[in-house]
Amino acid sequence: MVDSTQDEGIHQNAIPEASPEVISGDMGTSAPRRSDDAMRDRAELAEIMRRMGDRMRRRFHQVVADFDLTPPLYAMLRELDEPLPMGAAAERLCLDASYITGIADRLEGLGLVERRPDPGDRRVKQLVLTHAGEAMKTEIAMRIEAEHDMFPELDEDDIRHLIRIFTKVLDG
Repeated sequence: MVDSTQDEGIHQNAIPEASPEVISGDMGTSAPRRSDDAMRDRAELAEIMRRMGDRMRRRFHQVVADFDLTPPLYAMLRELDEPLPMGAAAERLCLDASYITGIADRLEGLGLVERRPDPGDRRVKQLVLTHAGEAMKTEIAMRIEAEHDMFPELDEDDIRHLIRIFTKVLDG
């Protein structure tokens, strides 16, 4: 007796052809496997991003150092758009309250902030920018913006393309 499946070109004991998902090991539970070239490209991109971050950090540190400040001191200035209780400043900057006291002491000593009693609770001290603090905050922000033009060789289309890509990464 002849097996009817042989007429169709199928052998009864043949192993079925595997799908691309089976071959790659992706059964819907993990990311697709990437080629070695794709993995190298992603590693290169990560290294480029790290180096760019380092460059921006060095430039930022240099700008604030030119004003005899440290990054935490400038971070405090940047937060003071309005009077801010010291406890709220600690929360915003994710710093211990005792560290905020040291920052406030230093900024007050430089004449950049004042401590004032909170009108609603005189036990609470608010940090308030002085005129000198406001002027320095503005000047540093302008310098940081000027120093962070890391892409002078790119045209506006390139910049908009990078913005779209980085936004996609951050939103992902």
